[in-house]
Amino acid sequence: MNKSNILDVIVDSKTPNNLDLQAMKNSQSVVIKFTLLNPGDKAFVSLLVDSNEEGFAATSRIAGVQDLNVNHTPPKTLTIWVLLWIPVSIFSLALLLASSIGFIQYPQELRVKEDIRNGRFEIPDFKSYEEARKWIKKTINFLTSGEAAPIFDVLAEQEEKNSEFNKELISNVINKSVLRSMSNLKMALVVSSIGLFGLYYALSSLGDL
Repeated sequence: MNKSNILDVIVDSKTPNNLDLQAMKNSQSVVIKFTLLNPGDKAFVSLLVDSNEEGFAATSRIAGVQDLNVNHTPPKTLTIWVLLWIPVSIFSLALLLASSIGFIQYPQELRVKEDIRNGRFEIPDFKSYEEARKWIKKTINFLTSGEAAPIFDVLAEQEEKNSEFNKELISNVINKSVLRSMSNLKMALVVSSIGLFGLYYALSSLGDL
């Protein structure tokens, strides 16, 4: 080895696994000794050096050893992290799909919230509670089921009492639920960022296969 010092010697893999070998190093050379070497036996050894110069050479004094390869770049190996690219990519695509729904719903959310803040939000007259329920679902489709639950609870309570549709009460509940709801845009940005990072990881891992 030219000018470079060997810091460490690592036995990456052996075929068979019980192959007996010793790796002894000094500052600029490594001696590998085998107790017994049969045809087909293999050993992969990595060296950690203090230089990026490619001046390493390998020689063998064992009769019958034909392949003694020197690789200046580490061999690609399958690890659990590389094999995770399939579930990670599926999960990341699911996150990106979910975030796209948030981006699509955000314009509706923005319009309704602006109308509420500016006092322009109005509930039309309905002929039945079923008609009111459909209109509310369409108008506040950007809310999660938990955020919309108080609205439909009040609507169901009015319907059970067979009372007239109370626009003022429903409007107040809608206003509170909408203004307290989490922004779909913020959530979509967070979820899409996680999805993009996961997809990048999956593609990077795929390149290591």
